[in-house]
Amino acid sequence: MHDPDKTVAIICGASQWPHLNRFAGDAAFRNTAKGVEQYLAGRAGMGLAASNILNLFDSTISAVEHFDRIRAFLLGHMDRLHSRDGRGMLVLVAYIGHGAFFEGQRFYCLLLRETHEPAPVESSMRVTVLAHTLRSTAPRSARIVILDSCFAGHAANDFQGAVEEVAAAKVDEIVEQEARLDRRARESAGQIERILGYDSASGVALLCASSSRDPARLAGKGSFTLFGRALIDVLEVGDRHRPGPMSLRQICGLIAARLESIRDAPAPQVHSPEQDGGRDLADAPLFPNPAGPPRPLPGVERRRRQRQLTRAAVAVAVLAAVGISTGGGARFAGHDPGYLRGHCGTEITTLISVGAECIGLTDGSFDLFQPVDRDEAVENRIRSVENTIAAQNRLAEQRHREHPDRPYVTLVDLEALTAPEGGTAAGLTAERESLEGLAVAQNLQLDAEEAGAPLIRVLIGNAGRDMQSGPRLAAQIADSARKDPSIVGVIGLNLSNQATKNTVAVLNDARIPTVATTLSFDYLADWIPLFVQVAPQDRSEAATAAGFAAQLGTSKRVRIYYSGDPNDLYSANLRDDAAYWFEKFGFTVQTTAFTPAGQGTDAQQPRPGDRLIGDAAAAGADNCSIDGIAFFAARGVPDFGTFLDGVASCGGTDATVIGGDDVTRHVADPAARYRTPSVPYYFMSFTPVPETDPEPGPARDFHARLNTLFPFEKDGQRSLDGHAALTFDATQVYVAAVTQLHRNGREISAAALSRQITKLGSFQGVTGTFDYGDANRPNVPRHKPVTVMRVRHGDVDPEIQAYCGELPGRRRSPEPWCPPDADENPPTPPR
Repeated sequence: MHDPDKTVAIICGASQWPHLNRFAGDAAFRNTAKGVEQYLAGRAGMGLAASNILNLFDSTISAVEHFDRIRAFLLGHMDRLHSRDGRGMLVLVAYIGHGAFFEGQRFYCLLLRETHEPAPVESSMRVTVLAHTLRSTAPRSARIVILDSCFAGHAANDFQGAVEEVAAAKVDEIVEQEARLDRRARESAGQIERILGYDSASGVALLCASSSRDPARLAGKGSFTLFGRALIDVLEVGDRHRPGPMSLRQICGLIAARLESIRDAPAPQVHSPEQDGGRDLADAPLFPNPAGPPRPLPGVERRRRQRQLTRAAVAVAVLAAVGISTGGGARFAGHDPGYLRGHCGTEITTLISVGAECIGLTDGSFDLFQPVDRDEAVENRIRSVENTIAAQNRLAEQRHREHPDRPYVTLVDLEALTAPEGGTAAGLTAERESLEGLAVAQNLQLDAEEAGAPLIRVLIGNAGRDMQSGPRLAAQIADSARKDPSIVGVIGLNLSNQATKNTVAVLNDARIPTVATTLSFDYLADWIPLFVQVAPQDRSEAATAAGFAAQLGTSKRVRIYYSGDPNDLYSANLRDDAAYWFEKFGFTVQTTAFTPAGQGTDAQQPRPGDRLIGDAAAAGADNCSIDGIAFFAARGVPDFGTFLDGVASCGGTDATVIGGDDVTRHVADPAARYRTPSVPYYFMSFTPVPETDPEPGPARDFHARLNTLFPFEKDGQRSLDGHAALTFDATQVYVAAVTQLHRNGREISAAALSRQITKLGSFQGVTGTFDYGDANRPNVPRHKPVTVMRVRHGDVDPEIQAYCGELPGRRRSPEPWCPPDADENPPTPPR
């Protein structure tokens, strides 16, 4: 019996040939292809996920591009299944259309929509090339080719041709070199396959609509092909006389019996040009038999259920069943502790151990969050979010199978999910909330009833502490996107530092757009074309902070504290912008660098003329018995908490503390927030928080859906920091761009989306109005709101203290002191 997870299908052919007058088109070809696809995806049929089907029928791409797409498709699934040579995979190829000979019977070709004179051979799908592509890409796979075309039986000769044998010889040479490495893997995997009740066969078998001398026929103009109609009937009805799954030879016999009464109907044929160890693939019971007993649970589903139990179950139940291939050769994880250590104790090749961290990608079924300490309540909330995303991923695949016309895209949420040193067990709350926003957006699309509403699959990526493994993971994403075209973009990126800049640069070089949620560094959008942000820039934040401070009536003296770490682009940038705007509002400015947690003083590089005071606690204590403004332009976790400890150490201060937007990460952690209740402070936020009775609109709808999906967010201690809303809006940028491309009939790809996003114009999100119409900076929203919030006694005041920017629907207007040129100043220096 086939395993749906390890079965992939490719549909080729055409219903018309506009460049070849002697070959007539007909809807019967298209109807047959549609029927085959429905059988492959249907629950009563093969039950394949949409991502396991490559449908190139009636495609206008060239023959060469057909082969490139087929190869990339197979390689992508081989990588997903950890199979370097295709072992264990069942590859189904169906061609529906015209078959013809060119150049005096020399070449048997399958005609494509773009086949044309004067080069019909080169612009067709030559069967010899198709055979070579399948064999050289996945040599150990089981390959079943169904040809619904004239003279289809001739293809058996091409699958045994010289080109195929040369390719096979090269592949066999490589495989033999690896034999000693993976012999144990094959033996153990074979034992598991036998236990689960099916054989991992390989080789090639062909089911042909006609012999090498006979043309194929239509059942009727505009209906189906004669062979196709019989094939679909047999697959849908089954064989009531022989219980159990059906073989290809059995299906051929049933088709022949159906066509027997039709005069001059061509007789179908089965050929097995390549057999594995004398086993004929045509006799393998691989196809469901609707008339027989229910099929057993596939082995992959059993392994999936085991994978959900514990990480130990993954290692024991799954690793014992599969051999894993990597770029360095075959590995059998079940007998290689070193492999497990290198992949976070799992068989998942997309996860990599880097020191004590687990770096890589997951669909939500593996927990990538790595807090500094363990807390059961915190972990339960994280797992709730990850489990929701994993479940919604499965539902998105199902919806796409049911509605294949709906666009289906994959977004990667890439963040630093390893907590900074010195934080609390809840130090990754902001990152968890970001995922919640993505889950809400995914859920909204699942509920959408519009025919063209996009469906979203989500991958979660951990780029390591401070994004240090981001460039490596970006390269992994780029490689995955080449194999899986549904991967169209990246969101997230929660730190503006040198590692993040390098990460975005790698994605940009791969033509993969990035829509950042909280990044506000002024120059990424100027330096990297495919970088888009939903947050305002540091310059706007600094202008709002300085304008607000000027209205407080305090001394016109400000001390700006920032990180001396030369890799922290955000902190140095916000220091520069704050100094510029506080001076414009009449403040005397003093700028002071401190040493962030986990670093030494000798590594710090403060701006020329600035003093270096010590750690964040020393910076906080610097405000004892001093009035004016203390503006914190550094990291919220863990340094802002340490800064507040320093302020509290001297019994308080007359200074007014204002934190930059990264302080929202501190605010998101209740334990950190309540640690210093004696020190009140303001903080900058990029999200207007929900009011007690918000006006109808995106914000109220978003929070209602958020509370439904994650009831724990109704906790009275929720931070109102806005990370979930920002990620929701970042996802909506992609949704809007995908919708527009689909509506205009254009192909949806990463490159197309990167162009479309900057053409979105204006739309209303949860966190404000998005207007990407600026000619100078089209990847940054204009006049995005920046709000000022307040924390007293550890509690977040839900009332907005002030805001600048455009925020439609609010009863309160922006402050009259908001600088109109906040989006432009200070100007960007030369790169």
